[in-house]
Amino acid sequence: MSETTTTAVLDLKPGDIVRERNADWAEPFCLGEFYDYTVEVVERINETTVHVGIAGYTGTRASISYRIDNVVSVLKPH
Repeated sequence: MSETTTTAVLDLKPGDIVRERNADWAEPFCLGEFYDYTVEVVERINETTVHVGIAGYTGTRASISYRIDNVVSVLKPH
């Protein structure tokens, strides 16, 4: 398995690869144990919510909402 580091959501940068455990979501993103996605943009929506845009989608952008105080696992570059 790839190494990860913990990063605050507000510190994410475009190109970062976030690793989410599917078991942590009510509706898993994929069939595997983990869902990895590449950050396109981080948008602070209000005082409590951040949307992280997922790269690679055309048309309507896919995003995941987080609380501003959330931390996520980010894959370390090889």
